[in-house]
Amino acid sequence: MDLGYSVEFDVRLTKDERIVVFHDKSLKRVCNKNKIIEFTKYSDLKKFNLFNTNEKIPLLKDIIKLKNRKTFMFIEIKEKKRSFLYLLRKIINHKNKIFLISKNNIIKYVKFNKKGYIFGEEKLLNIIKLKKEIRKINPDFLIVHKSKIIKIKKIFKNQYPLIIWTVKNQKELKKYELFYDFVIFEDLLNQRFSKTSNLFINYKNIIN
Repeated sequence: MDLGYSVEFDVRLTKDERIVVFHDKSLKRVCNKNKIIEFTKYSDLKKFNLFNTNEKIPLLKDIIKLKNRKTFMFIEIKEKKRSFLYLLRKIINHKNKIFLISKNNIIKYVKFNKKGYIFGEEKLLNIIKLKKEIRKINPDFLIVHKSKIIKIKKIFKNQYPLIIWTVKNQKELKKYELFYDFVIFEDLLNQRFSKTSNLFINYKNIIN
């Protein structure tokens, strides 16, 4: 965020109903602990370090405090229970430039912030059923895995802004440039990435 880039991260609910920023369901990969987030209290999670650092699993409310006025936050909801949205709303209700995303149907019930539906690498539904489902969700934009970006573009044309994920090099950026409006990327900061600023400006114009 210090460099002016927007960020995307996942959130999960602890046993004592605290919303934490964490990608995995369990702590095994990151903390080398055989514990599941939803069955662990936050007071216990704070005891564990992330990989080989002194960093801890953060609360969503603390991460949001780091946001500046220029950047966007995309928060992926991993939970499936609608009750989770009540807790989430208390933290981010109508905050500017914070968008909620998910591949779960929970996203259709989000009314308090702009939202996006995620297409992963999974097989797509037939086109008629797919369009029907997306209409029910009524997203403000779509986030699409690079393996599906061309097909989704053909199906929805310019109906929704499309965000491609996850681009990892200049070659991929060029390959799909006709099909996306914005990019979620990894490991591009050290590469010559001349289109970044234009993509960011275009995206702001579409979403705001």
